[in-house]
Amino acid sequence: METTVKDDFGGPRPHSKRRGRCVLHVDADAFFAQVEALRDERLRGIPIAVRQHGDIVCVCHRARALGAKKHDDVDACRTLLENNGGKVIHVNTTAEHLVSYEPYTRMSYELHAKLHAACERLRLDGKGIVIYEKASIDEAYVQIEHGSKLSERGKTFAESIRRAIFKECGLVVSVGVARNKLLAKIASKFAKPDGVVVIEDDDDLERTFRKLSSSELPHCKGELVRAKLTKHGLHTAWDVRSMNAKRLESLIGLAPKPALELCKAAHGVDDAEVIQRVNEKSSLSTQMTLTIKPRPMPRNVGGEVGVTGGPAGMFNPLTCGEHDRIALTMTALTRELCEKIKVHELYTKRWPITMGVKIKIHGTSVQYNRSAAFPVKFDNAMEENVPITMAKKATELAVLAVGQRKTEIIQHITVSASNFKSSTGEKEKTRDEIISAETDPLKKAISRMNEKRERDKKALRKSAKRARNERWIAGDVPLPPVELLLALVGGWEGDDSEEECILEVNECRRALANRQMKCNIDG
Repeated sequence: METTVKDDFGGPRPHSKRRGRCVLHVDADAFFAQVEALRDERLRGIPIAVRQHGDIVCVCHRARALGAKKHDDVDACRTLLENNGGKVIHVNTTAEHLVSYEPYTRMSYELHAKLHAACERLRLDGKGIVIYEKASIDEAYVQIEHGSKLSERGKTFAESIRRAIFKECGLVVSVGVARNKLLAKIASKFAKPDGVVVIEDDDDLERTFRKLSSSELPHCKGELVRAKLTKHGLHTAWDVRSMNAKRLESLIGLAPKPALELCKAAHGVDDAEVIQRVNEKSSLSTQMTLTIKPRPMPRNVGGEVGVTGGPAGMFNPLTCGEHDRIALTMTALTRELCEKIKVHELYTKRWPITMGVKIKIHGTSVQYNRSAAFPVKFDNAMEENVPITMAKKATELAVLAVGQRKTEIIQHITVSASNFKSSTGEKEKTRDEIISAETDPLKKAISRMNEKRERDKKALRKSAKRARNERWIAGDVPLPPVELLLALVGGWEGDDSEEECILEVNECRRALANRQMKCNIDG
């Protein structure tokens, strides 16, 4: 985008440093609803909505046409759809009524594997360089060679992908094509359902942004921000375009960096790279937010005991001293985690070597973490007692994490599996070996650039944290609140303690003594 100056804008307008890119955003339409329709053919061709307990989490396009929306009242949505031949269904649950995303996770892996394979076939067929980035459970970015004319090569590529995914997965995807990731994602929104939209030039950008709500732009999601946008007449993305970053700071109350990013987004500027990533995950986890006061269960399960135990028909607070109930909770969480790990291994041939547990106590910011070697080797992965073994280890870690605490209420629990290694015995390749093996010069150059960028970011973080620690130890600035200090001393989860620059106990003592000395001198 060329730099231009307008008097009413107050300076040069944002412009992109990157030119000539062709980026596609691929998004599965109403993913959860499509998965449910594939699981139950009776749901095909009718308006459906998917709920999770008391919340509507997904609405298919037929249901949207009737007026149904995400987060609608469940009973009202059910009445609307059933009166029109549709249905409201619950997300997949286990026998204990615990939500399980296993079918959706499995289909997500299938979607990305097939989508990446389709892109590779097109690349090998002479369609040029392709970079594939998994963005979420049902979204991906694809960048094809620089200089591709969006309305020709981009649209043709998008149609090829859509046909391949419908044929191989049975899923309908919509695709947005543009010069960067932001515009491609916006274009895919307008491509739904089951279509392709191209934002190629400034005329396309204006037409799209005049229809796009300002709340769809980055940093505009909160209720307070939306209210301020409405108050100042900034109803569409095109309206926001009239404001420079300084005016957005003062009108909406954003910090300087988010205000600048919003200003750039309103001009369609986004220099974020498309980074090669398919089904890679550094960790998998399951988590549960627990109630802090007794409350009744939903009507459909109201007479049963919850997964955390306690009286039937109630969600009950879980305290640190209730080890039996902690064990029940860990059993439920590790069962779902086990499903995720097995699906992940099926598609990536990788198995975790570390298990971690993180517990947050109500009324405090401290998170207590413990980790250990993953209790199950891949050779024993098919044994029936794998979930039981995982639950025992997770319970041990949880009990160690809470220590001698008894009455504190647990607010949130996370169980994770990390440090995935090859399950086939194949030697792990280093990042440098992977990049060196890449045959496409552009992919190799981009990978090298991204690698250097990550190293530089890590070095800057390390330098900043070392400087922070030195100021603490010297007593130049006050130490953080006690809870944060405790977390820094012993609560950090991760292996790279050098990068995080954790204060050791003796350093904390020196910091406290030096700060006290300075305060006494100043006093």
